[in-house]
Amino acid sequence: MPKHPPPVKRGIAGAALQNACPIRRKLSLLAGFFVFPCAFYLACFFILTFPLVTTFSTHYFFNLYDDGPQNAWNIWWLNKAITELHQLPFYTTYLNYPGGVSLLGHTLTPLNGLFGIVLLRFFELQQTFNLLFIFTFVASGLSAFALAFYVTRAYWPSIVGGYLFAFCSYRFSHAVNGHLNLLSTEWIPLFALFWMMLLERPRIPAAVAAALMLFLSLLSDYYCFINCLLFGALSGLWWTAREKKPLGLLRPPLRTPLLAFLATALVSSGPILFALLKEDMADPFRRARLAGQQLDLMDLFVYGETFRFGEWAQALRRQIHPAAYNIGLSVYVGWSVVVLVALLLLLRKQARPQERQPWLLGLVAFALISLGRSLWVWGKEFPELLMPYRLLEVVLPPLRISGRANRQMILVFLMAAVLCAASLSMLWRRGVAGRLAGGFLIALLVVEYLPAPLAASRIEVPAYVIALKDAPRGGVLDMAASSSMAFVYQTIHQQPMAFGFVARFSRSATRERVRMKARIRARKFGVLSNQYRIRYLVTPKQRFVTPYPRGGIPHLLYGQVEESDQLKLILADQTAYLYQLGNPTL
Repeated sequence: MPKHPPPVKRGIAGAALQNACPIRRKLSLLAGFFVFPCAFYLACFFILTFPLVTTFSTHYFFNLYDDGPQNAWNIWWLNKAITELHQLPFYTTYLNYPGGVSLLGHTLTPLNGLFGIVLLRFFELQQTFNLLFIFTFVASGLSAFALAFYVTRAYWPSIVGGYLFAFCSYRFSHAVNGHLNLLSTEWIPLFALFWMMLLERPRIPAAVAAALMLFLSLLSDYYCFINCLLFGALSGLWWTAREKKPLGLLRPPLRTPLLAFLATALVSSGPILFALLKEDMADPFRRARLAGQQLDLMDLFVYGETFRFGEWAQALRRQIHPAAYNIGLSVYVGWSVVVLVALLLLLRKQARPQERQPWLLGLVAFALISLGRSLWVWGKEFPELLMPYRLLEVVLPPLRISGRANRQMILVFLMAAVLCAASLSMLWRRGVAGRLAGGFLIALLVVEYLPAPLAASRIEVPAYVIALKDAPRGGVLDMAASSSMAFVYQTIHQQPMAFGFVARFSRSATRERVRMKARIRARKFGVLSNQYRIRYLVTPKQRFVTPYPRGGIPHLLYGQVEESDQLKLILADQTAYLYQLGNPTL
């Protein structure tokens, strides 16, 4: 079995590895492999996103018109469900009231919510969200650095690899919209690290660690979990082909550690997965709409909207996507990365097979998977070609619940991070010319990965939200707030609310929402009060001018509604009217 050579002893890493005193050696290792990388990636985050940090205590790190408020609500709900209601967080009646809605198919990201339970003891919800937002960048860089160093044994090139992964265009395309679930990519490199350790040096601790990283990925987001499975399957196939042992995974010395991995994964991840699949079979989730989510091959090479100077390529993007361009398609890898990977291919004899083979295979395979069901090149579709994603949907039917293949692009950046670290390490060993070339490519990478300014949003709380906070408990039908802002307002007034969108509704929940909208259009306030237990109604003073965000209830009611025995006006502020339904008074 091929083994890694001893670590290259240079720089911070070399000082740590050569230290004779055990205590000082451990402290040096801690400083070199944890403290410094964390401080470096934290400093990079502050510099790249400045002046975002100056709004840490006053603003949320997201815009108000996408999924950021929902991700903040996730943290609030985890805390409320576990610490106040003493229940599992996978079902709530605080949305889609009174029937409630399952959160098993939702992007709940419970791991961040568990972190939030601790942080909320010391910080407000806004600050807690921002801390977790920053954490994903630092932790993703640290974990990718650890993986790159394990593969290359080159310290500074691995630092660059961690930077590439943490600050890639894919992550910033979701940072803009506050997708905390899709930013929680820090466990994927750690799964890859322990999985490769398991394949190359089979040990039960590595197997258990890989299964736990898989579980943490599941608790972060289903896409992260699927990405780990894809990497594990592809690297397993590579190992089998390299060893020329078709059944090698089932034979010693891998058999016992692999059984330990499967047992740990079954105990940890199994219950959530079985519950999700069972619910989808009994009451299927609505499949995702794919409009604006189809990657074009050229998206990997043309600068996207997340680039600081992305307007340079705006004309090209319009040619590639003439109908509409979604910021989630901003997944360019950068020409510096292309050149580094090309150099590694040209000089491949100077790199160990472990430094290039599985990662090059993964780079190509995951790029093809990310292109989705059909191949598009410069705005033209080639439907006759059978794409890998179609085969994956047959092998893994749950993929059809989402259908968003572009979420596998994070694996492309992880493969690129390892390959670039290996390429830079190789260049560094080629003397002055190689180091100058490597320095130039690092500088180019830094420029190409400069992000556009991130949004920061300050929440202005309307008077009716304050009134609801002090009111007796009852269902709220809020048509004055956008579907996104309603989440933030609920974390303040803490009343259950009708509607509210989640990532995946079941068919029965969707039908019930349609019936309720019909009652609202018909102004059947008695039915809303008695059957749906709605106690408070909020209407905007004027009709919305801009299109309503998805999941909302646009234009069903607006302006002042005529009072009756079942409807009493109790507050009017600058933006909305607050009514009480039924007989009780506020």
